[in-house]
Amino acid sequence: MTELKTVLRKYGDSQLLPRVLFNLGDAYYNLKQYDSARVYYQRVIKEYPSSLLVADALSGLQYTYEAEGKPAGALAEIEKVIRDKPAGAPEEELLLKKGDILFGQGDFAGAIGEYQRVITMKTTPAVKGKALYQLGRSYEQEENPLRAISFYEQVLAEAPGTEIIPQATLALGLAHLKAKHYSRAADALKDFGRRFPDSPLLAEAGYQLGTALSNTADKEGAAAQFQLLIRDHPGDIFADRSRLRIAQIDHDRKKNQAAIDTLAGVVNRRSDDLAAEALLMIGDNYLSMKRMKDALQAYADVIRQYTEFPRIVERAKLGEGECYEKLHDTQRARSTYEGIRTAAVDPGVRKEAEDRLRRIRR
Repeated sequence: MTELKTVLRKYGDSQLLPRVLFNLGDAYYNLKQYDSARVYYQRVIKEYPSSLLVADALSGLQYTYEAEGKPAGALAEIEKVIRDKPAGAPEEELLLKKGDILFGQGDFAGAIGEYQRVITMKTTPAVKGKALYQLGRSYEQEENPLRAISFYEQVLAEAPGTEIIPQATLALGLAHLKAKHYSRAADALKDFGRRFPDSPLLAEAGYQLGTALSNTADKEGAAAQFQLLIRDHPGDIFADRSRLRIAQIDHDRKKNQAAIDTLAGVVNRRSDDLAAEALLMIGDNYLSMKRMKDALQAYADVIRQYTEFPRIVERAKLGEGECYEKLHDTQRARSTYEGIRTAAVDPGVRKEAEDRLRRIRR
């Protein structure tokens, strides 16, 4: 920090000054001296309004207020800058940042209004592409995937070659998945690897392509896609998610032992929600094989070892109840379902438990 202040004092006319001021803001931010950090971020915006660092400085201001638990301060700051209209400051960038702040605060309607203003302005394809992409994200948050799809498609059509294209392509595929347009999702994602071979989103896009295919009649294509992802990204979390998907395909084909072998590898490697899900699926496969003792053991292990994932634990309890039913132990089945009905977090699981209780009573 001392060196930065020396440069600031000795070389007041240097072209590096915006970077020096910004780095000083970051240094104070890292020290949790947020008032001091804001002083330097504000200087970047006020003294160098045409600098490429203005957007980063605005983000810095936003983070200082958020770190203090004062999100309204970030909004007030950006609104002041917009009102002052510093010479050379790109208005569309400021409006885009205001939209992002509103989005981060959960005000999606307000964010939509700002992004809409940006796309009506004469601006660069990169800025317009970001605004269109954020419009898609905002409509997704408002549970309107069809509207989101229209904006993601607009990004691809109107901002080709910009850095937002890989994100928008993945988002388009995910929105189609959410809308249960599985073939369209596959079409959106099938060329992702060829078009964006160096993208950090490559593994996720490959996984979502497999997911889309698995919801169509092309189960072989889905399995091949998941296997391809495992081969190319063996240590990625989406590789283990692909293993769970392959295990589900094997379960549906009644290849239960193959599914169990795949799932056991995930359980042995991990200790997170994927491991809990894999162990639950092992129980389900044993249940399909009518190996009730092994199924009950797997479900009990989920319940004992993964208490931090209550929704998965509840599904394991449903599995226990089903095992007891098949063993004709109606009393223990009823007791299990009563416990789920009383304490379940997942309303779908609670309803299933209630339905099973009604069936038992008949």
